[in-house]
Amino acid sequence: MPSAYLRSALLTFVLALVSISLGFAQQEPTTTTTPSSQEATPMVQTPVYRVQVVGRTTRALNYRHRSTTNIEFQGTKLDPNGKGKAKVESSTGRLHVSVELENLPKPSIYGPEYLTCVLWAITPEGRASNLGEIVPKKDGKAELSVTTDLQAFGLILTAEP
Repeated sequence: MPSAYLRSALLTFVLALVSISLGFAQQEPTTTTTPSSQEATPMVQTPVYRVQVVGRTTRALNYRHRSTTNIEFQGTKLDPNGKGKAKVESSTGRLHVSVELENLPKPSIYGPEYLTCVLWAITPEGRASNLGEIVPKKDGKAELSVTTDLQAFGLILTAEP
């Protein structure tokens, strides 16, 4: 059954899907000391990260005891071709989550700092739980099978550094 929309937690984790541009600010040169030669070398530029925050929503589902729920994944503006499905099976004390994804691009298309994808379970209260790393194959398909003790959550996939 659908429960409350998750806004604040998704705002935090969708941040990882948003482009982060690496810029350099012009600042006064600073000095650094190398331990081997004890010489000071000026640092001309200091890296600065600029982050654009984008909010998204998803539904959290309450997975009943001893039931099976099928979920469809759909892409976002950043990856409209992405799709997949998840199967959540309830058993005593835990839920088994099996995920199959298609058309999943390499995370590096969002920037060179993105190296992997992570599947998250977000509770209605906004708590995020890392369910595992998704490693796309060359054909864009990926699978993950995990268990969790959470009973109500939404599933999202993010690109991570």
